[in-house]
Amino acid sequence: MLAQLLPDAVQVAGWLASAFFIAGGLNQVLKLIDRTKEKPPPIETYETKAEARQRLEEATARIQRLEAWNQELRREFKADLHRVHERLDGMAGDFNHQIQALPGQIIATLKNTGAIR
Repeated sequence: MLAQLLPDAVQVAGWLASAFFIAGGLNQVLKLIDRTKEKPPPIETYETKAEARQRLEEATARIQRLEAWNQELRREFKADLHRVHERLDGMAGDFNHQIQALPGQIIATLKNTGAIR
């Protein structure tokens, strides 16, 4: 009974061959449709050597401008960093002077308040 429900190998092969034939035919039809589509002329889709050279020159000029700007920013940053460094050195000197004077100020305060003689 099960053998009657299952198709034999020849029928399966026929169905598979038909499916592949239909897929191949459909592929060829789609390729034909693709070839017949209106395509723009090459001048609209491709870049000429002159246009490529012009774009290269524009890109090179832009890169040079950006490099000059970057150098300017680096110089400004180094100048700012130098000023900050000098300011910190000055502050460190002031702190060192104040710290060195602190024991004398503490002793003077303690003597003035009578805590020590």
